[in-house]
Amino acid sequence: MNDAPPTTVLLVEGDAADAKLIHDALAGAENSPFRVEWVTRLSDALKRLGSERFEVVLLDLSLPDGQGLEAFDQVFQAAPDSLIMVLSGLTDEETARQAVERGAHDYFAKGHVDAHWLPRALRYVIERKAARGALQSSEARFRAMSDASPLGIFVSDAEGSCVYTNAAYHTISGLTLDETLGTNWSMAIHPEDRERVLAEWRITARDQAPFQTEFRFLQGDESIVWTRVNSAAMRDGKKLIGLVQTVEDITERKSAEFLVRVAEEDLFMEKERAQVTLNSSGDARRTTDLRGTVN
Repeated sequence: MNDAPPTTVLLVEGDAADAKLIHDALAGAENSPFRVEWVTRLSDALKRLGSERFEVVLLDLSLPDGQGLEAFDQVFQAAPDSLIMVLSGLTDEETARQAVERGAHDYFAKGHVDAHWLPRALRYVIERKAARGALQSSEARFRAMSDASPLGIFVSDAEGSCVYTNAAYHTISGLTLDETLGTNWSMAIHPEDRERVLAEWRITARDQAPFQTEFRFLQGDESIVWTRVNSAAMRDGKKLIGLVQTVEDITERKSAEFLVRVAEEDLFMEKERAQVTLNSSGDARRTTDLRGTVN
């Protein structure tokens, strides 16, 4: 037993015979999954859409007070979240196609409507829209989470072409999303580091091992950003479907390491100079006993 509420449908159809055929096909059976309300004029449709949300709008493009794309545009503006299906006759199929380009989900030819085909076709379109909406929501959540991350993220397909980068990656690399899409991850590596990094990459790829390295990014303004990169393959079973990399900005750490190294080198040189000075004055050293007598 299906306890889900019926799908609400607003049928906007000026021809009584066509309207009855569509209504009976969708709502004629007992326990139908559709609840259909019928209006004959564009003005009535806009009034109903202003007071109630309909999941589906079936729109005829030849109404007494509205024709063609102008009628569609008004309905689309009034119900942008509804699934709008255009009902086309033999003479307005091209207009129906143009309505799809402007935001309609699809169109049905009224001459092919029957009680077996129409409910199934409409249910398929509804499920397709729901799946697309779920995918878009999932993608939006992923983008929000990845853009909130301080780590850069670079995702490529199986051929190595970039399909996604997040906000942190754009800051680290100095590249925009449009500049990264379709490119290879190695393009932003500093030329002086590229040969070493790619050699490391080939070794890990051969051994199918996780890839981790540090290298410099060379930005367009010649700025240098030190990064730590971790890379992992994305697989569907054994099939490689892509690559994901996390990129951490370690410039501050590298700067601190450089300062420590310079300080250590300065200290070493100072000790060397002190030792040389001490050694060079060895012949002039004298010692005394407790009474002050020079030995």
